[in-house]
Amino acid sequence: MKTFLHSFFVFALLFAAGCDDRSAPEDRSVSYLLQDYTLGDTWQWVDTPYGELRIVRSQEELAHCITPNETLPADIDFSKYSLLLLKGLTANLYHGIHKSLYSEGETLCFNIDIYYGEIVFPAGDYFRIACLATPPIPDGTEVQIKYNEIYDLPD
Repeated sequence: MKTFLHSFFVFALLFAAGCDDRSAPEDRSVSYLLQDYTLGDTWQWVDTPYGELRIVRSQEELAHCITPNETLPADIDFSKYSLLLLKGLTANLYHGIHKSLYSEGETLCFNIDIYYGEIVFPAGDYFRIACLATPPIPDGTEVQIKYNEIYDLPD
């Protein structure tokens, strides 16, 4: 009887594993490459609300994001990149930020991992993210921001 029960459970596990493999959705996510971007000393960010992601797809859009805008940085090829600009406020002092951009169906997720150290300070800390995304993000694409607070330093 024990042998029969063991055989039955093994068969059930194999059958269940086979069903999971066949019914698992195909991974259709697309990752974007991100490259940090630094504005030169002559330009400053235009004041925008915290947590508002700006996706810059052209020199004209860039003119609305930085000042002075009479002459703009010419080192971004908007046919190959989109510029992502985001400023935020954390609850504690942070030691590092890791960013990733990937698609989940029709939506893009801009994932931000904020790394905190062992010491927690009650005062918040500001951060600014400027990065180039390739391939360029199409007009009308919805981008959701996901924040993850991690209380260990990355390896």
